[in-house]
Amino acid sequence: MENENHHSVKKENLPGPTTIEEELQRLWKDILDLPSVTPDDDFFLFGGNSLTAIELLIRIQREYKVNFPPDTIYRYPTIRQQAVLIAGKVAKTPQYHTLIVPIREGGIKPPLFCIHPLGGWMDHYTRVSPYIDRNRPIFGIRARGLEPTEVMPLTVEETVREQVDAIKSVQKDGPYHIMGFSNGGTIAYELACQIAEKGDRVAFLGLIDVSAPAPEVRYLKTLTKTFFPGRILGKIPAFIESHLKANPDSRIFFIVSKSIRFVFHKTLFRSGSKSLPASVSDDFFDATFDQTILARYPKESHNHMKAQMKASRIYLPHQLPGDLILFSTMPDPILFPGDITRGWSSYVTGKTTVIDVTGDHSNLFDEPHLGYLGLRVDKSLASVDERG
Repeated sequence: MENENHHSVKKENLPGPTTIEEELQRLWKDILDLPSVTPDDDFFLFGGNSLTAIELLIRIQREYKVNFPPDTIYRYPTIRQQAVLIAGKVAKTPQYHTLIVPIREGGIKPPLFCIHPLGGWMDHYTRVSPYIDRNRPIFGIRARGLEPTEVMPLTVEETVREQVDAIKSVQKDGPYHIMGFSNGGTIAYELACQIAEKGDRVAFLGLIDVSAPAPEVRYLKTLTKTFFPGRILGKIPAFIESHLKANPDSRIFFIVSKSIRFVFHKTLFRSGSKSLPASVSDDFFDATFDQTILARYPKESHNHMKAQMKASRIYLPHQLPGDLILFSTMPDPILFPGDITRGWSSYVTGKTTVIDVTGDHSNLFDEPHLGYLGLRVDKSLASVDERG
C-alpha cells in the first residue's frame, strides 16, 4: 500500500471514482477553491501547500475518524492514493465512540487520552506521539460540534460528561492517563474531576502550558470597565497588569489577588456550580474577549472556538483528589503572580509538579521544542507507571 513511487500511477483504464474518492474530491475543491478535480490530480500541482495539506489531514480525520502522519499528503498526493489509504485504515479501525480519534493503537501500557485544544483538532498530539513509548496506545478526544448536525456544549462540565463515556468505551476502569494542551488542559482537569467523582483514579494528569481559569480576575476587569469608565479609574486594570509584568513576584499583589479570588468564589459560586451564572456570563465574556485571537484560524471554525473559549473562561475548577503535572513554558504574572504552578496547586489535594519546557505557547509543538516536550512527557508517564 505504501508505495513511495506515487507518481508512477497510470491513468489509462482506471475505474471511476469510489465513494471515498468522491468525498475527497469535495474536500479538495473546498480547500483549494477549485471548480473540479479528478482522482489522479496532484494536490501540490493544483495549488496545495504545507498549510492546506495539514488542513486536508484534519478534514480527513474528522470525516473518517482515522489519523495519518503529517507527511502523508506529500507521499500520497493524489485523491486515488489517499482513498486507498483511508479505505485500508477504516477497514482495520475498531468502531470507537464518536469522539474518540485513535492516534496510535496497540501496546501493553495504559493508554494516554489527549484532550482537544482550541479548535477541536488532534494535530498537536500527532506530532508529539513519536516521542512517547510505542508500547503506549494514544487516543485523542475530539470536540463535539465539529460536524454540521452536532450541538456545541456551552460549559466545560457539559463538554466533559460525554468525554467520560468516550474514554470508558476504550478503557472501562482506571487508573487513567489524561493529557491536555492549552484550552484542552482546562477540559482535561474537569475530566479528571468527573472521573474521580465516579470513584475511578486518575494516575496521570498532564497539563501543557495552561494556567488555571481565573474568572475572578477577568470579571474584576469587566466590573471596572463597566462602573468606572473614566480616564483614571478605567486605567486601573492596565496599571495592575503592567506592574505585575515588571514585578512578577510582588507579595502585595499576590495577597490582593488571593483576597479577590476568595470573595469572588464565595459570592458567585454559592450554588456549587463550576461555571459562572448565565445572568453574568454573556456580558462578562463579551467584555473580555479579544476577537483578534481568532484571526489566524479558518473563519468556519471561529464560532466553535469562541464557544470553547467562553466555556473555559467562565469555568471554576473544583478540588481534585490527586496529583497534577504542569509542563510550562513560563509563569503567569498576570493571573497568578508569584505562583509557578499557575494557579493549579490551589485546586489539587496532592502534589503539583512543574516541569519547565522550552519555546513558547505558539511554537511549543515545533522542533526543537517538540522533542524536548515529548521526552519529558514520556519520562513523566514512565515515572507514574513505576509508582503504580
